[in-house]
Amino acid sequence: MKKQINPSIKAHLIRGAFYLILLSGVCATPFALAQRNASYRNVIRSGVAAKDHSQFPKFPYSSVRQRPAGVTPTPTPSASQTPSASQTPSASQTPSASQTPSASQTPSASQTPSASQTPSASQTPSASQTPSASQTPSASPTPSASQTPTATPTPGCGLLIGDGLAIGFAPNNYTLIATNIVNYAFSNGQTAPNDFAIFQTHDPFGATIVEAAITAAGHTFGVFTPGDLAGFDFTQYRVIILNWDDHFVTDFLADYAAAIPALEAYISGGGVVWVQGAIQGNDDSEGNEEDSYPLPFGGQSNFDLSASDPIVDPSSPMVAGVPSPITGNFASHVSDEDLPGDAHVVVVTCEDEDGNGENCDGDGGDEQNPVLYELRRGASCAPTPTPSGTPTPSATPGGCVFGFGYWKNHPQAWQVTELQLGNVTYTQDQLLSIMHEPVHGNGLVSLAHHLITAKLNVSNGADPSCIQQTIADADALIGDLVVPPVGDGFLAPGDVNALKDTLEEYDEGDLCAPSCDNGGSPTPSPSPPRSPRRPPELPHHQRPPR
Repeated sequence: MKKQINPSIKAHLIRGAFYLILLSGVCATPFALAQRNASYRNVIRSGVAAKDHSQFPKFPYSSVRQRPAGVTPTPTPSASQTPSASQTPSASQTPSASQTPSASQTPSASQTPSASQTPSASQTPSASQTPSASQTPSASPTPSASQTPTATPTPGCGLLIGDGLAIGFAPNNYTLIATNIVNYAFSNGQTAPNDFAIFQTHDPFGATIVEAAITAAGHTFGVFTPGDLAGFDFTQYRVIILNWDDHFVTDFLADYAAAIPALEAYISGGGVVWVQGAIQGNDDSEGNEEDSYPLPFGGQSNFDLSASDPIVDPSSPMVAGVPSPITGNFASHVSDEDLPGDAHVVVVTCEDEDGNGENCDGDGGDEQNPVLYELRRGASCAPTPTPSGTPTPSATPGGCVFGFGYWKNHPQAWQVTELQLGNVTYTQDQLLSIMHEPVHGNGLVSLAHHLITAKLNVSNGADPSCIQQTIADADALIGDLVVPPVGDGFLAPGDVNALKDTLEEYDEGDLCAPSCDNGGSPTPSPSPPRSPRRPPELPHHQRPPR
C-alpha cells in the first residue's frame, strides 16, 4: 500500500529546493564577475607599453591607435591609392589622374580640433586645405610628355627631411607645417617628370593632410605601397615622401630598410626624401622595448609620444609662422637619436631629468631629442664650416648662454673641437656621446652634461665671472674619472647636486650671463687648442666604494 506524503512536508521540500537554487545563483554571481574582471584586466595589461599607453586616450580622441592582438593588417589601397600600370617603377612612371585630390576637400566635424589643440590664426587652414576621411579625388593635370627623364640625376645637393610630428592627425591642425614642408621640399628638388611620390599603406588617421597640401600648392602626386620601393626609379620624381604616419613598423620596415641604399644614392645625386614618420607603437607586454626604424645616412627614430615640442630654429622655412612650442594630442610620435653630426635640428622634444616635459619650453631642458631635422648630402653641397683652431680676438664678457639641448643638437655651432672634463680631454664626438648618454642615477653623467654646456657657453663668449670657480670645483671632483659611455666612472647624485644646480642656473641664463633665448646675441670666441689625451688609452676607473 502506497504511503502518502503529508502535503505540508511536500510544500516545505519544494520551498527548500527553490531556496537552494536561489542561494546557488547568488553565490555563483560574484565568482563569475570576478572571472570576467580578471579577463578584462589581462587584456588591458597586455596593452601596457613602456609609457603605460593604456592610460592614454585613443584615436579619435588622440593620435594613439592600438592594433588588435593577433591582427596583421593587409594593405588595401583605395582606388585612388592603387598604382596604375603606368606607375610601375620605370622611366614611364606617371601618376594617374585619380591619384590627386581636388582642392575642394573640407574637413568633417570629427576632425575639428578642440580649443586646446588649435594653433594660432596663422596655422588655421582654409577649408580647401584640410581633407576629410570621405574625400573623393578629382582629376588633375598629368605631367607633360615633353619632360624627358634622365637616367640618373645630375650631381647636386640633395636633401633629407626627417619629421616625427603627427602631421597626418587632422585634429592637430598642422596643415601650415605640412604646407611649409611641401614647399620647402619642392623648392629644393631637381626637375623631374613627376612631382611627388608618396609611399604608404593607408591614409594616416583616415585623412590626407599631406596630399591636400601638395594639391593646394599646385603640384601632383602618385601613391604607392612600401612593396613598390624595391627597384623603384626615384629619379622620375622631384620629391619622395615616405608617409609612415599612423603606421606600425611591421607595415613598412622590411621594404623600407632594403630601399635605404637606393634612397641615399638618390639624395646624394640631388634628390629630396621626406620621411614623415609619426608611427604607432606596438605595445610590449613587458614594457621594455620601443619601436624604431632606421634613417638614411645614420640614426634612428624611436616611438616617443610628446604633447609639446619646442622649436629650436624658428628661422627654418619648415616652421615659418608656427608658434613654439608645437602642441597637440599628440604633437609627435617619435624622437631621433644618433643623427649625423651635420644634421640641422629644427624641432625637439623636451624633458627634464625627472621625466617631466609637459611645461618644458626648450630653455635648458635636460633631455632634448630631435623631432624635425634636415640633412644635406651631395657633391655640390657646401661643406659645413669647421671651427678653426686659431684663436680670434676674445669677445667682451657679456655674451648670452644657450641651454644643454641647443649645444647637443647643434654641434656645428661649437667654437671648440675638444674639452677637458676633470683631468681628461675629450674629442667632439666623445662629448656628443656623453651628452646623449642617459643619466640613469649616475651623478657623473648629470654633472658632465651641465659642465660641458657651461664650457661651451664660455667658449662662445659668455661672461664666465660668476661660474669660473664652480667649473674649477666640478673639474676637481671629476678628477681622473672617465665619463660614460667613453668610460665607466661614477659619482653619487648627492655628491654633485650643488655643483650641477649652479651650472644649470648659469646655462639657463639665471646668473651673470643672459639667455640667448631672451634676446641675447653670442659672439664667438674660440679657446686655444689643447693637446688631446684620448680617454680610450687610459685605464677605466671602476665605481668608487660608497
